[in-house]
Parts: sequence; C-alpha cells; structure tokens
Amino acid sequence: MFLNDPHTVAHLHDFWYSPLIDRRRYSQWLAAGSQTMYDRLGARVKHLLSSHQPEPLADPIKDRIHSLIAARETRAAVKQPRG
Repeated sequence: MFLNDPHTVAHLHDFWYSPLIDRRRYSQWLAAGSQTMYDRLGARVKHLLSSHQPEPLADPIKDRIHSLIAARETRAAVKQPRG
C-alpha cells in the first residue's frame, strides 16, 4: 500500500495548493467579503497582464522568425490570382 511507503510519508506535506483556492471556513470567507474564484482569477489575470515583463528574444530567434514571415509572404504573393 503506497500510503505506508516511506517515500509517501516523507513527501506527504509537499503537495502544492493553488493560491486561487480559498480554504477558509465558510463563515470566515463571508466575513472577508466572499470573493469568488472568478473574482480571484480575474484579479490574478489583471495583475499578470499589468506586471509581466517578457524576456527579449535572442537575435538568432528573431532572425528566424523574420525569415519565416518573409518566406510566407513570398509564397502568398506568388499564389495571388492575377486579374
């Protein structure tokens, strides 16, 4: 049985819990304003969108993207019907 396994016992408290899940008692949740999962998720999304600073792409990656776009535009121009 895996519950008796030393590895399971050693890592029992390593479980990750999402910070979006509110584990308070119902009365505590109500007293704190009864924020729904939708409310918490919306706040998290707004925070991420306003604070995220992506790492710039390396030059070789940018060059490859530009070459792929140029190749696609060339193929699209060739397939344009003339008339």
